[in-house]
Amino acid sequence: MAENSTEHIEQTVSAIAVIDLAQELFLRDCLQDIHLKELGPEFQRVHQQWQSGHNLQEKRLPETLMRQLWQLAEKHSDQTCLGLHIGAKVNSQAKGILANWLAQCESLSDAFEVFSQHIHLLNPAERWRKTIDKQSVKLSFSFQQPDYPLMAIDRSLAALLAWGAYYSKRHLAALAVHLKRPRPQNIEPYTRYLGSQVSFSQNEDAIYFSHNDFQQAIDTANPYLKALIATQASKIERHPASNRLWKERVLALLRDNLKSFAHIEVVCTELQLSRTSLYRKLKIEGCSFSSLLKQERIRYLIKAQTHQWSAADTAEQLGFEDIASFYRFKRQHQSSLNPERQA
Repeated sequence: MAENSTEHIEQTVSAIAVIDLAQELFLRDCLQDIHLKELGPEFQRVHQQWQSGHNLQEKRLPETLMRQLWQLAEKHSDQTCLGLHIGAKVNSQAKGILANWLAQCESLSDAFEVFSQHIHLLNPAERWRKTIDKQSVKLSFSFQQPDYPLMAIDRSLAALLAWGAYYSKRHLAALAVHLKRPRPQNIEPYTRYLGSQVSFSQNEDAIYFSHNDFQQAIDTANPYLKALIATQASKIERHPASNRLWKERVLALLRDNLKSFAHIEVVCTELQLSRTSLYRKLKIEGCSFSSLLKQERIRYLIKAQTHQWSAADTAEQLGFEDIASFYRFKRQHQSSLNPERQA
């Protein structure tokens, strides 16, 4: 049973985002020195690097630290709109690799595509989804983990508007903002930071934009720098910080290029490990290379079922040596490929 479980992979977030949040909470008297010390030696080391002026753009820290900070803020702050205040503040000195990448995009639409597809560079717990109709562009937001406080959701929504205006150098007005949270006694901060069309007790947290606003140009766009940052971001995704689990590193490779990394020898070369070492490390973490490979092949096949891809092309992309092996894999895992039949 343990071999097939990849549910609890340790996630990492942008270190500069953690430090920036901690600094904001500290300046707003939501945290004291003792609280920062409680975050552990890893946070202390990176915090000291930041204080010394080190570049943190590509540093990573455990995602649990981000949640801890928000939970501490909820516990020690009486400011119900704290998340809005923090989100509306654009700190250009706290731009991680993702924020710098977005600045090189041609438009807000282009930037959102990069942002939503690579949100794990900032915080993999965040989820953004775009829905387009004739009237508007809807950007829906959620956290993967349920223990993020409401103020963290407020922060993410306010930050989307604030950074969108920062990149486009124009006021970015939402057509409407829907919030799942109940209506607070004082809605003034919400209308100030999110706009006048805010509705509470909705089915989801979402921001609606006009098509024209969503297509606003970004003056700092530079295709050359965009390509350079994209390449560097790919390296970070492939070679995460040492605190990231080995199974997460393997999954990152498989999701980046399943065709190549379906072969364990290629994975070992990329991770600079012997085959025996990789087997041992994954076993300690309760999984195996074969279980991770199977998981990603099934995930790819479920996606492929919505497209008219040929069996030969699909088999090649999955890293199978021959078409017979591909068909045998499909037969063995047919129930996983049709989850609705199991319901």
